[in-house]
Amino acid sequence: MDVSARTEDGVTVAVLQGEFDAHHSDGVLEELAKVEPGPGGLVLDMSGVSFLDSAGISALIRLREQNPEGTVSITNPSTPVKRVLGIVGLLEIFGLDPA
Repeated sequence: MDVSARTEDGVTVAVLQGEFDAHHSDGVLEELAKVEPGPGGLVLDMSGVSFLDSAGISALIRLREQNPEGTVSITNPSTPVKRVLGIVGLLEIFGLDPA
């Protein structure tokens, strides 16, 4: 899984590409720990994530818990990611419209 980051208008955007699963979740968290959230928070662009399993979901929840002061949200989730987040009830927690 590839992780890259950029800052736009005070918001740090981390772009995730690949499968967010048990094999990659710890590495993703390690890479995201190196990213300094901007004043506007951290946005995860998940348009390039093709697969999300329970380990990936757990990593997202841990990331959110590690940033209680800042905002962690998701943008552009791929269809499989949005479906999984909807099933487990995490769409609204990460700032996504459940519709």
